[in-house]
Amino acid sequence: MNDLKDDVLRGVNAIAEYRNEKPRRTYHLLETGQIPGFKEGGQWVTRRSSQLAHIDRREAEAMAT
Repeated sequence: MNDLKDDVLRGVNAIAEYRNEKPRRTYHLLETGQIPGFKEGGQWVTRRSSQLAHIDRREAEAMAT
């Protein structure tokens, strides 16, 4: 992704849609630190690239066991 605005996901609904999950589950995963994200002005923010890197790490861990 070349541009920051193309990489950033703002709000639980946008993050949930990107992850193909329900917003409530996504909110729980963010709140408990199970997926990358941070709050900015009371709104959850993450990057598409951070989500993909997280999935890659989890996949690598699963394959190693």
